[in-house]
Amino acid sequence: MEYFSTREIATFIWLVAFLLFALKSDSVGKSMLGVLRSVFQVNLLILLEAMAIYLMIACFVLSFFIDWGIGEIKMAIFWYFFTGLALLGKTVSNNGEFDGYKSWVRSTFTLLIFTEFLISKYTFSLLGELLFVPFMTLLVGMSTVAEFQEEHKDTKKFIDWAIAAIGLNLLAFTVYKFLSDETIFQGYSTVIDLTLPIFFSLWMLPFYFGVFIFVNYENAFSRLRYAFPDKNLRKRAKRIAWSEFKCNVKALKRWVHDMQMTRPLTEEEIRASTGSALEMTVLQKTPPTVPKEQGWSPFLAQDYLASYSPNMSDYRKSSDSWYSEGIIKRERRFSQNLIFYSLEGQKTFADLLKLKLTIQDLSKKEHDIAFYMGCLEDLLMVAAPEIDFDKVTKMAKGDENCNDTIDGYVISYRKEVIEIKDYISEEYLITLQPL
Repeated sequence: MEYFSTREIATFIWLVAFLLFALKSDSVGKSMLGVLRSVFQVNLLILLEAMAIYLMIACFVLSFFIDWGIGEIKMAIFWYFFTGLALLGKTVSNNGEFDGYKSWVRSTFTLLIFTEFLISKYTFSLLGELLFVPFMTLLVGMSTVAEFQEEHKDTKKFIDWAIAAIGLNLLAFTVYKFLSDETIFQGYSTVIDLTLPIFFSLWMLPFYFGVFIFVNYENAFSRLRYAFPDKNLRKRAKRIAWSEFKCNVKALKRWVHDMQMTRPLTEEEIRASTGSALEMTVLQKTPPTVPKEQGWSPFLAQDYLASYSPNMSDYRKSSDSWYSEGIIKRERRFSQNLIFYSLEGQKTFADLLKLKLTIQDLSKKEHDIAFYMGCLEDLLMVAAPEIDFDKVTKMAKGDENCNDTIDGYVISYRKEVIEIKDYISEEYLITLQPL
């Protein structure tokens, strides 16, 4: 029985060849040494060992129900280093809610698991795999590099198209081999090959959830050092946070942001702040209805330009009003010209929406103004669909600052040119309020 496919053998051969090459190159060797140092940090090692132990417990449990041999051990090791570590990375880097169940469903109850099974089972000859593996690695690497360079945008599209075409042909080949294999359903090994990754993913979910909670609390508590210089007060704040928030990570993050700004001095103030954070989290989850003449729900308005990924800040109080703001993400990864989206109002409603463009690179002015107007159109389509956008466009084309009432809303347009010696920048601001 062959435990390793020709693709796995080819991958191993090329990996060994790369390592031997790296050992001869001082620059690559030093880079690899830096990577190894980061991997062998104590906290990371503990996490990886805990994950391995948790997976070994799953293997021990399974050994009572199935014949556990070299093939199953290989599958467990492969799952750990590829699927398991990938899901762990997503869990640690996740800034929102725990989406472990979604990730598990996407990687398990989709064609992905079946496709991986087919592609790993039906491979080319060893010589063919020795050519295929580095070729695909090169294409993927070129696509990754081109993604960060705007001038290679068309090249990336072509490479991605080529990867997709090769993938579809490879899938067609494996499906043909699968349908032609009369012995595929005659043994229980096929069932094991398909169900083991599913079982491992489901088994590891509680572990990932625990890691998610632990990492978020560690990150939150590390930021409390500046909010609470007093160690005793900081310890009490941590205990209060654990008891009040438990698994509510969103409320925990909001609370930490509030602590950094308000810096309470007593335990009573800390408890009051946790209650406020929990209340605002509930309002965000179930936003109250806001009458049109009053404005918009701030928790819904934060997502009006979600397609541009503005990464809005929490809706929080500042002086006598509440606000939230974010920066619109652009096609270009780095740009001196920025678009800001913000909203202001009171605790349960927002009565002012703002969209501002700052231009410091005048060579991109026309392109960025057009993009800015596109953002404005998308915003109005959601926030005020009654407004005739052509009227707003005419207002924005003028050089004079003005206010106007359009279809039941007050729209303000401001343009400012800043000149400091040889430096010139421009700002465009459009605001929207209910009448």
